[in-house]
Amino acid sequence: MVMLNFRDRDKGIIAGFILLLCLICGFYFARIYQSEAKTMKIYKQALKDYDNQNYSNAYFLFSKVSHFSDLKPFALYRQAMCAKILGDRESELHRYQQLFKRYPNNKFSPEAKYSAAQLLVEDEPALALRYFNEVLKSNISEDYKVASEYYIARISASKMKYSRKIFSKKKMSEIEVAFRNYLEKYPNGRLAPSVATTWKKFNTNMQKSDIILLIRAYYLAGLYKEAKELMESVSDENVWALKVSTAYATKDFATVYSLTETGVDKYSDNVTVEDYNRAINDYLSMFDAKQQLSYTSKLLSGAKGDKKVYLWNLKCQSVNDKGKLSCYEDLYKNFPNSEYSENALFEVIMLNIKAKDYKKARTLTKEFLN
Repeated sequence: MVMLNFRDRDKGIIAGFILLLCLICGFYFARIYQSEAKTMKIYKQALKDYDNQNYSNAYFLFSKVSHFSDLKPFALYRQAMCAKILGDRESELHRYQQLFKRYPNNKFSPEAKYSAAQLLVEDEPALALRYFNEVLKSNISEDYKVASEYYIARISASKMKYSRKIFSKKKMSEIEVAFRNYLEKYPNGRLAPSVATTWKKFNTNMQKSDIILLIRAYYLAGLYKEAKELMESVSDENVWALKVSTAYATKDFATVYSLTETGVDKYSDNVTVEDYNRAINDYLSMFDAKQQLSYTSKLLSGAKGDKKVYLWNLKCQSVNDKGKLSCYEDLYKNFPNSEYSENALFEVIMLNIKAKDYKKARTLTKEFLN
């Protein structure tokens, strides 16, 4: 009988516990449950506050989006953006981590992991390294992967700097490959100046071609002082175009004038197409519209190599209708495979139609279509 009473009492306790648990769960569910309509209303208001730069309130409203909603990962990402703007690094990091841990398959998760790794580079390099390596394995776009490779190299370079070990040339070369890859692919990238500075500190005896990558990164970032300092270690013949553009940016027009004419005449093959074309544009910008044709022709008369097709195309754009036909015909004949040949042939066709030379226009149209 005593045993039966104990069992009855245990059953009662268990039943009471289950009932209490159900009440707690029901109360908790009532607190966290959110209809789809309410969720959407909160999210839209949060977006509105975000667009109106009311980031504190937007952050709060995004936190109110239900965990059961498909909008939650996007709300977490927006919270991180709000925290970033507000300068709350800890909250920013926490929201990124929540996003890629809870929603690993969300399209923003790889980007969130990359951003979290960036925040951890200085304070927790080991965790940052893990995140960057995971980013490399994700389906994120190439620019993030190239940037991740840079950060991985930067962390490795920092370890080498404070280590007593003697590292092989192969190990050092692997680190420099990541720096070089970033500056070759994204010389105007947001990280380019940082990559240049890190690389310069890592290797104080860089080869000429790599120094030019640094100069270009500094110039494109508007860091003209840093660019000029590096130019002193490279001869003008290899960096004249960048030197022209830097001189133009700093209003040293005498250098722009003399160096452009010398570079175009003697050293066009030593610089990239992009740097060459930019230097030409800077040079011509010193003159008014009426003078530009004259100075374009002057440069073209002394130009060497395939890059002069850019000058030739500029001249054809500027000459009058009477001279356009022969100009574009000569451009097409001399540079049939250049990026300007298609447009040149099209212009020749249109000018022949305008001149009512339909037979020639028909023949050239067939060539154009081929």
